[in-house]
Amino acid sequence: MQVIGSYRVHFSCSRICIITAALFLGALALVRKANAQEPSNPPKPPAAELPAMSEHMGTPTSLRELVQEAEQKNPQIAASFHGWQASRNVPKQVSALPETQLSIQQFSVGSPRPFAGYSNSDFEYIGFGASQDLPYPGKRPLRARVAQHEADSMEAQTDSVRRTVVGNLKAAYFQLAYIQQTLGVLLKSEQLLNQ
Repeated sequence: MQVIGSYRVHFSCSRICIITAALFLGALALVRKANAQEPSNPPKPPAAELPAMSEHMGTPTSLRELVQEAEQKNPQIAASFHGWQASRNVPKQVSALPETQLSIQQFSVGSPRPFAGYSNSDFEYIGFGASQDLPYPGKRPLRARVAQHEADSMEAQTDSVRRTVVGNLKAAYFQLAYIQQTLGVLLKSEQLLNQ
C-alpha cells in the first residue's frame, strides 16, 4: 500500500514538474517572440526581474516548520493517534467481569395491576435476584493480552502513518526546491543568451 501511495505521489510530482517546465518554456518562447518583434525596446536589467519573481514566491518556510505543522494538523495522523489512544483503554475493559444483572419479579393471579392483591392472595409473590457471569479462569487475562497487542499494533500503525505523511511532505518539498533551483538556472541562462 505504501509503495502504491509513494508511486502516486512521485507520479503527481512528476506531472507537476512537467507542467511547470512546459509553462516556463512557453513563457520563454513568448518573451523571445516579443523581443524579436520589438527590437527598439532595450532588454531589462536582470536585477529588475529577480525581485518580481521573489515577490510571487512569498516567504520561504523551513522544512522543520512544515513537518511540525503536518504532524499537528494532518487528519490522517490525528485519526490514527486518536484510534491508538482509544485502543489503550480496551485491555482494562475486556479484563473486567461482565456487569452484574439485578432483577425484580412480581407474580400475581387475577389482577393485571402490579403488586395488586399481594396482601390477600397466597399465589402472589415478589422475587429479587442477582446474576453474574463468571468466565472460565484465565480467559480475562488472555483477552487483556490480546487487546494490549492490538493497542501496540495501533501504536506502530500510528507511527507508520506519521512517517508516511512526513515522507510525502519531504518528497514534495525537495521536488519544489529542485524546480525552484532549475527555474533560477533557466532564468540565468536566458539572461546570458539575451546579452
